[in-house]
Amino acid sequence: MRDRLITYKSYAARTENDVKYAFNFLIELVGDIPVNHVTGEQIREFRDALLAYPVKGRTADVRRLTIRQVIKQKWEHTLSPVTVRKLIGFMNQGFELAVSEGWTVSNPVAGIKVPTRTPSSIRTERTEFRPGHLTILFSSPLFTGCKSASRVREPGSVQVRDHRFWLPWLGLFTGARLGELVQLETTNVKCDSGVWFIEITTVLDQRDLQQEKHVKTEGSRRVIPLHARVIELGFPDHVEKRGSGWVFPNDGGPDHLAREYSKRFGAYLDDIGLVDRALVFHSFRHNFKTACRMANIPAEIHDELTGHAPQNVGGIYGERKRLMTYLNELVDRIQYEGLPR
Repeated sequence: MRDRLITYKSYAARTENDVKYAFNFLIELVGDIPVNHVTGEQIREFRDALLAYPVKGRTADVRRLTIRQVIKQKWEHTLSPVTVRKLIGFMNQGFELAVSEGWTVSNPVAGIKVPTRTPSSIRTERTEFRPGHLTILFSSPLFTGCKSASRVREPGSVQVRDHRFWLPWLGLFTGARLGELVQLETTNVKCDSGVWFIEITTVLDQRDLQQEKHVKTEGSRRVIPLHARVIELGFPDHVEKRGSGWVFPNDGGPDHLAREYSKRFGAYLDDIGLVDRALVFHSFRHNFKTACRMANIPAEIHDELTGHAPQNVGGIYGERKRLMTYLNELVDRIQYEGLPR
């Protein structure tokens, strides 16, 4: 059922991994039994096991234990109800397909509820970088000069200009999601009438890359002018030097890069003293939305720039097309207090 569901739904790579995790977890818990033998009681056990499963501390010794042995222990932090709800949602999709295909007569996941939170679940609201945070981050060795490409936490004279340098700048001044930025091809960085911009799209221009591109919603396909600060730092020159292919190449492809970079960015924040679980790469998106409001950019425009659906009927007309020069003028209004020159 799992493989048929993945084929049927054509999930993005990251989502496919989550689907596999959910089904593998259920199989380990109740066994690889026929679809029509799975009961509502087993799905409730699956839900409760997920809610009791640890987020951290899964050492090699712990991984050798069965799920039931693991969840008997007391863990400080366990999977959030939001994550559990998502995994059960995949299970529900699987059983809906099973009913549709005649593999079973009922869906044991139907009606299963997940609590809003548990005593051990981690619930952290993402927050934006405050001015002091931006000062610390963009004054740190990675952005001002480090010891070497492998020792970016130590001050030095080496100027790193790979994804570790560019992604935070782009996140701050475009509001784009990490997953959108890592799948930029060199052909997605363009200049029109003297205006540089990036194009967020699912179209793969260079077929030899052999990797699908995806966006969160239909409205996420968009263009975003590059802020003068990003151009001043030399991003168009960086892309030109790349020539072709991904702007940020990685052996595992964009999805792999997004997962790995997200972890390393968090570790880098810890290393420079920004130890706050609410600060993540996605925080730049919050910064951008706030900066748009502070720059008096119309709400429908910054919704368009960040790939959100129009909030009013008027925002739908004209397929949300704008003159690039107009958008560029608006984006260049954006300023951040605390950002070093």
